[in-house]
This record gives sequence, C-alpha cells and structure tokens, in this order.
Amino acid sequence: MIGLMDEEIKAQRARYGSNEIQEIPSHPILGILKETSQDPMILFLLVIAALYGWTEQFTEALTLTLALIPLVEMGSARRSSAARSCLKTGFYSVQIW
Repeated sequence: MIGLMDEEIKAQRARYGSNEIQEIPSHPILGILKETSQDPMILFLLVIAALYGWTEQFTEALTLTLALIPLVEMGSARRSSAARSCLKTGFYSVQIW
C-alpha cells in the first residue's frame, strides 16, 4: 500500500494542519484607500499636490495627483508598511556615534 494510513493522516493534520490553499480575500476600494491613507509617502505627495494647487500651479498639482494613482494600485502601501515593520522590529538597525 502506498501513502499514509488513516491514523497517520489524522496525526499529520493535527500536527501541521490540513493541506488547503487559503484564499486571500480581495480588498474593496475603501480598504485600499484606508491602507493608502496610512502611508507617509503618499500623504506627503498629496500635501505637495495640495500646495501646488494652493499656489495656483494647477498643472503640477494635477500631474502629481495623477501620478499617485499607479502607486496606490501597485500596493505601495503594503510594501511601505512591511518596510516600516522591519525597521520597528530591528531587522535593520544603524548606530550613529
């Protein structure tokens, strides 16, 4: 007989869990906007775009705002939060004398 016996299967599942692929739920647009609003780089660029608009440089404001769309779609918020968590956990540390 090839394979595991029923008792071995139960023991393996108890130890390691079942062999099922977990489906990652898709984020609705509000979830993406919430994640993005916590990214400091996106917020910084939005502030700069608002300053361009305030100083009546509308072409620059519109260009910068439109340039942010791909950043949001590519999930830069997730990468940035992962990088921040690495820095917080001490994965990368720098000593300054």
